[in-house]
Amino acid sequence: MELTTGLALLVSAVAGGGLTLAAKRMALRWRVMDRPEKGKLHQAPTPRLGGAAIFVAYLLGTLFAWPWSGAERVILLGGLVTFLIGLMDDLYHLAALVKLLALGVVTFGLAQAGVVVQLVPGWPALNTAVTLLWIVGVASAYNAMDNMNGLAAGIALIASGIYLAVALQTKQTQWGVFAAALAGASLGFWLHNFRTGSIFMGDAGSFFLGFSLAVLGVMGGWSSNPLKAWLVPLLVLGVPLADLVYTVLQLRRTGVVTSWRGAIAYSGQVHLSHRLLRLGFSQTGAVLMIYLICLTVSLGALVLRGTTTIQTLLLLVQFCLILWIVGTLMHVVRRPRS
Repeated sequence: MELTTGLALLVSAVAGGGLTLAAKRMALRWRVMDRPEKGKLHQAPTPRLGGAAIFVAYLLGTLFAWPWSGAERVILLGGLVTFLIGLMDDLYHLAALVKLLALGVVTFGLAQAGVVVQLVPGWPALNTAVTLLWIVGVASAYNAMDNMNGLAAGIALIASGIYLAVALQTKQTQWGVFAAALAGASLGFWLHNFRTGSIFMGDAGSFFLGFSLAVLGVMGGWSSNPLKAWLVPLLVLGVPLADLVYTVLQLRRTGVVTSWRGAIAYSGQVHLSHRLLRLGFSQTGAVLMIYLICLTVSLGALVLRGTTTIQTLLLLVQFCLILWIVGTLMHVVRRPRS
């Protein structure tokens, strides 16, 4: 198993690095650029076809999980749909309702293939609705986190790396390969994006990464204990989700926006990364601090298998306390600079 996942990681990382260079050249030639505007930090037009490199590198890595089962084929098809929707959004600025409908169709397909949250047995409609809420939440959180060089790709690398480690613990070869492929693709892109910011992933990348990590959280057999099975993806993805939830609630409470949809789509500098800048961090320092927070929270997923019920509850308490600290830190710098 270690050899298979290792090869998937290596192939996707090398492919991701090479394809990102190719995507940069194509974006420059076709003038697919992310231009500076209100709410963004970059000062010059930047190529933004990095999401295509991430997606193709991921596909190459997942070939090591061949032959794919029906569920895995549906997941890959869903990844293709979310990538294409994100790419169309990069090019033509799709309405939020269109993206939501696309995720709804994908989620329905996943549910038919058995990729669904098993919240209440015998209630398929409720389980599908919860699955949709989870996928939309994680995809939105990753889209919001794509606001500084290396941030979204680095968080995806940490999250998929933790998923990979837990998959190795639980001997889930197929999901280990999927996690390894996602980690490698994120790493290949990250090398060109962190610090230099020579290319952006765009919504095609962040939408796809969010979807893929959300689905891994649903599908991975992380534990036979329901609490532990749910706690693994929460620990892995908790920081981006907490950032989104706090930001949306704060925007609505302060009247900056007048609708929940507007709060989710808001592009001002109001996220944790922006607030760290206003506390005196450099962009690189802010990104590294968020990496550290994500890693601190998600490492708990690696010890869950051997914990007692009391220890599991203590990990849950620790998770909540860390998020409370993050929320307090965000509250210290409340005024958005938009």
